[in-house]
Amino acid sequence: MARALALTLVLLLAGCSWTGPRIRAVEPAEWEAALAELRGSPVAVFVWAAWSRSSVELLPTIVELQREFEPRGVQFLTVCLHDPEDDSANDAARRLVRRLDARFPHYRLKVDYLTAAELVGAASPPALALFCADGSRVRTLQGEEESDARLAPADISDALEALAEPRGAADAAGIMTDIPRREEAAQWTETRSPAGL
Repeated sequence: MARALALTLVLLLAGCSWTGPRIRAVEPAEWEAALAELRGSPVAVFVWAAWSRSSVELLPTIVELQREFEPRGVQFLTVCLHDPEDDSANDAARRLVRRLDARFPHYRLKVDYLTAAELVGAASPPALALFCADGSRVRTLQGEEESDARLAPADISDALEALAEPRGAADAAGIMTDIPRREEAAQWTETRSPAGL
């Protein structure tokens, strides 16, 4: 009996100690430091928000691509563009990254939406900012919430392929700008809307 109780207690404590992926609220300087720590590796930063349907639909694709490209040296981060005071959006974002088991760093900047968007180099969510190993921004793939110019998973994958290539920043920048943009909504083939938001 005591043994079963001890085992149950250990399992409960182990379950309580793992909180899964989380979103860290950081000041702009902390965000810059986190990005700087990754110099030496190419970096993909997915910019999203729980209130942006197209970015929520893309997040599972980003998680899959992270699992594919991280072994090839590409580091992934996400930045949620939520108002720090919007508890509902922040809770929805936390639930989503946990449900997707997105085991890479997630951030929310402790500044207003426009300042956060400017700091990460995105006009609005969804967007994917790509950085070479030297820390220079190579390209930002920008989607648009209210139009047919959405980010296609194939565009993202093509950009990550180019980023993962062992080339210098100038070569990668040249390759990255040659990637065609698939802007037709008909080519937005995978719509994955996670339930529960």
